[in-house]
Amino acid sequence: MTGASDAVMCRGFFATLDGQAQDWFTTLPEKSISTFADLSGKFLSYYANNILKKKQFASMCKFEQGSTKTLTDYLTRWKKEARSVENFDEKAAIPIFTGNVRSGPFHRDLVQNRPKTYVALLDRAARFAEAEEAEKKKKEEERGRRDKRGYLGQYVKRSGQGRPQGPGNVWKKKGGSEPPASGSRKRELDQLTEEEERESGEPHPPKKQVIHVIFGGPEGGDTQSERKKWARNLYVGEVVRQPHEKKQRREPIIFTDDDLPDGPLPHRDALVITLDINNTIVHRVLVDTRSSVNDMYYEEFTKLGLTRKQLAPVRTPLSGFTGDSIETEGSINLEVEIGTAPHVKRWEVEFVVVKIECAHNIILDRPALEDLRSIISMEHLCLKFPTPTGVGVARGD
Repeated sequence: MTGASDAVMCRGFFATLDGQAQDWFTTLPEKSISTFADLSGKFLSYYANNILKKKQFASMCKFEQGSTKTLTDYLTRWKKEARSVENFDEKAAIPIFTGNVRSGPFHRDLVQNRPKTYVALLDRAARFAEAEEAEKKKKEEERGRRDKRGYLGQYVKRSGQGRPQGPGNVWKKKGGSEPPASGSRKRELDQLTEEEERESGEPHPPKKQVIHVIFGGPEGGDTQSERKKWARNLYVGEVVRQPHEKKQRREPIIFTDDDLPDGPLPHRDALVITLDINNTIVHRVLVDTRSSVNDMYYEEFTKLGLTRKQLAPVRTPLSGFTGDSIETEGSINLEVEIGTAPHVKRWEVEFVVVKIECAHNIILDRPALEDLRSIISMEHLCLKFPTPTGVGVARGD
């Protein structure tokens, strides 16, 4: 906006509004704004109650880190609070910030090496906060490796927390003795011999009992006949998935030298085609993939025999035509036909009507081109698209 006229700035300001603010702008009386200063003054006056009141600088003295907040949290909240303070004094903020920080390595560093500027203070705080977060993450990773004890590790007591497991705590079948565990069974129970531990070269945590599967119990009955009857009554469901729909095979779209336009290359021309819109042949249709709306100029709109009553309102102005915002006349959906028989495609296109002069009648942009599923080649100066009878072509005119 640097160096722009007041008219351009006023129109550009409207493009930034939304909701109630946009409604307020549209209610301004015609010719009531002569300069951008008038517009900004009316806007600030109308929304004066919405302006946040600035806090006094003394409020920063009460802004302490606390015992549970990380340095990252404190720094973020401090910056946010500082932006809401009126006449913020950066020099006076250095000792206040230092005094509000919780005791620790960072506070000690600030006391021993007092920052010379407020910017240096925030930079040092950011570096300490980053180091604090990295150290916290490192400790969590190390703790996670120590705590990893199998699927039920979080439920197993650590060594020394409970009664030591001895022979008296092992369940044995009455009248029998505990069978010796084989080598594979030992490994299954995470029980290695001293020789195996020495060979591994790594310390092992205290041995824990592992529970794999729990089954049995009175489910279904206590007798075999009761359990068989219970099993026969169980509901057996079936998961059915609908078969995937076969995707329609499309004829490949390719461009060859036969598609090249007459004349020398490179041509540097724009792609301008002809369309059938509302049963009328319309020339000078510019194909443009940079915009998000399909544009129709008002003169062409009237030539198609259409009236304003058929337009749907469009409240958002368009930008990008001449550097400022353009008010639209409205939008309309029309049937469009492209291609030559037998490879013809008809589809519905939404056009936004604008009342300005242009060398083209229509600008066909991304929405219509995507719905058409077209492939564009600027070198060949044509676009191709799939149709029920094959690949259709629209060549540059």
